[in-house]
Amino acid sequence: MGCKDMSVSEYAYINAKVHVKKGDLIDLKRMRSLIEASTTKEMISLLIDSAYREELSSLPPDATVMDIERAILDNMVKTFVGITMSVGTEGGRLLCMELLRRFEVANLKSILRAKLAGVSGEELVLIPVERLFKRRLGRLIDLANIEEMIPLLEGTVYKEILEANMQGFRETQKPFVLESALDTELFRSIWMRAKKLGGTDKSSAIRLLGARFDLINIMTILRGKADGIDLSQLRGYILPYGKLDPDLVRDAMMADDVKSTLQVLSTTPYGDLLAAAVSEYDEFGRLSAFEMALQRGILEESRRMMMGYPFQIGTILGFFELKEAEVKNLRAITVCKENGLEPEEIRRFII
Repeated sequence: MGCKDMSVSEYAYINAKVHVKKGDLIDLKRMRSLIEASTTKEMISLLIDSAYREELSSLPPDATVMDIERAILDNMVKTFVGITMSVGTEGGRLLCMELLRRFEVANLKSILRAKLAGVSGEELVLIPVERLFKRRLGRLIDLANIEEMIPLLEGTVYKEILEANMQGFRETQKPFVLESALDTELFRSIWMRAKKLGGTDKSSAIRLLGARFDLINIMTILRGKADGIDLSQLRGYILPYGKLDPDLVRDAMMADDVKSTLQVLSTTPYGDLLAAAVSEYDEFGRLSAFEMALQRGILEESRRMMMGYPFQIGTILGFFELKEAEVKNLRAITVCKENGLEPEEIRRFII
């Protein structure tokens, strides 16, 4: 049986809160100004009267790119936590908490990659969710290798996931083996939380999360084709969630290469988005062109959801998508500025 929806009065409060936050999102005019800023200092000055003012105002004059990224991420997490704690039903809160747990898993994956690459903790930018989950994953950075991390994960689901997949990791020395296992557990938990909701909450959550999982599966297939991954291996990386027909996903996996995979996917709701990115892929050879196109499609769906029937959790989930995309854009601009990229080049990295 599904969880009950929030009442109209409960949604009236949370919707007012979410729409205030939506009004704080950076508009296209300011985003263009940020892209065209000469330096990261100029970028900060353009953001000082935005929703990020508190975090950016506390930065020292000689703030590094990583300092700026951490400030932006801190704002995002505080915003998401504030909204999550205001959700009026247990089912809705639990779903939002699982969506926040994506950031904890992202941190763990960053640490795993750092250990394998010999990168120090000072070079990592972790998303500040330790106070929320209280699992202190940041302490893993100082350990010598991945094997040493496992005992310190006692009492978490991550310990058993890493233990169960260490043999495969030892054989390949590819962090993707561990990352895929972590993602599989996380995405299953998110999907199950969404399925337990009731009424319009359930349908709106499945609609938006389904698009997100479709994006993940499409990109997994495209990368698999580009890398020549065996079909039997590729099947193991596909999530059994989303809105795409399973038979069509199977056909896409069986296609010979990237272009033939796109042909299979041309009949789906994502066909036009993928087709629009083909010229960029042909010119630069970057599969990320397709990911950006699909992400923009999700943002359009999020905006539509926020403009539709207000008394459903899709309003919250839609805002989460918009805010997270904004943060990704700001981080991309910051890093690009530091590396001397011109505005025309930076625009390719903006969702």
